[in-house]
Amino acid sequence: VHDTALVSCVPSDAGGALCRCATNFFGSATIEVDEDPTDSATCQVGFDRCAASIELVPGGDESCELISMATYPENCTAGLSCSRPAIAAGEDVLVHASHFAQCQLDGDVYACHCKGMADGEFFHVETLDSEAACTEAIVQCPDHGSVSYSPGIYQD
Repeated sequence: VHDTALVSCVPSDAGGALCRCATNFFGSATIEVDEDPTDSATCQVGFDRCAASIELVPGGDESCELISMATYPENCTAGLSCSRPAIAAGEDVLVHASHFAQCQLDGDVYACHCKGMADGEFFHVETLDSEAACTEAIVQCPDHGSVSYSPGIYQD
């Protein structure tokens, strides 16, 4: 089997580079490295670390922020961008992932599902307000599935 890997790196808010690695067969991952994003060698560093086995740091704190919210009378969607410490090729990195909640009014509750989760399941949020449903659903998503940080690597 032959796979193609593409790596692109852009400046990160922390001063290093965010490198996104994408392959045809194994999906994609985004990691943060300390290297200079304007240096051509940074892409090679990003590639080496993305190609390495990525291990989440036990007890490493996950950080998430709301990136989108769309509400309608009977449904809503909300998205989170999350990051967590990891080790790749023996180096400390920060891995990134996104997950999204979708909710649909189902009688007197909202039926919600978290996308971008390794093993997401439907659950109910007891409210009649779509914004409140998605706000609560996005908080509950980690309890209803694992955030996928890279292919085959999931939150503990």
